[in-house]
Amino acid sequence: MGIITDYIVQKIISDSRISDNEGTSGKFILKNYPETTFQSLLNYFSNHQQNNILIIVDDRLLLEVSNSRIIKANHEVMAQYRNENVQYSDIDLSEITYIVFITNEVIDTLNDISTLTPDDIRNEFKKVIVALITLY
Repeated sequence: MGIITDYIVQKIISDSRISDNEGTSGKFILKNYPETTFQSLLNYFSNHQQNNILIIVDDRLLLEVSNSRIIKANHEVMAQYRNENVQYSDIDLSEITYIVFITNEVIDTLNDISTLTPDDIRNEFKKVIVALITLY
């Protein structure tokens, strides 16, 4: 797993713990990453299942899904999960406190959800590097 994927994994786990502790439902979108980064992330969560996290992958992406807490869905179904108004699901949504949407498309119904893009991560890494340089 690369440094970017590791950063994203730690952010998802950290944010999901906050949602869990606060008794709230958190959501965010991962967007505009290479499919290799997405697949590495899915591989991690397939092997290290977090019962409170649901990952919904845009069915237009050519990614392999092998875990019941990771599902492929079209944009309409993604919107249903966003609104917590799912018509047909094998997942008990009462256990889910954090939803991650993975897409490289603009989905109008998800516009009000926080998005984590490569530019966001670049800015975070830049802050860390500047802080390290200032220390030395």
